[in-house]
Amino acid sequence: MRRIIILAALGLVGCNQATTTGATIIKIVDDVQAVAMASCKFVPTATTIANIVSAGSTAVPSAIANEVCNAVNSMPVAALSSNTPPAVIVNGKTITVEGHHI
Repeated sequence: MRRIIILAALGLVGCNQATTTGATIIKIVDDVQAVAMASCKFVPTATTIANIVSAGSTAVPSAIANEVCNAVNSMPVAALSSNTPPAVIVNGKTITVEGHHI
């Protein structure tokens, strides 16, 4: 089920990543989640990663994880306590970062 959701979410990526296969996309998601988990103890959702890539971000997992971690780590305590989600801006588009802390 997770793979279907990932592929559906990344369907928007078709224009930007026409040569990216489903297996490559799943690997990117897995790699981003692993790097973010190790770097900032946060696991972004597959949809968040898909939205970042489809907005025109690089498909390099470490770069995406850095964007996510920077957004999560830059949240002021007041915003975290008010349940305001972190966000990244990619090519002028604001992408909400969803996921969970470990």
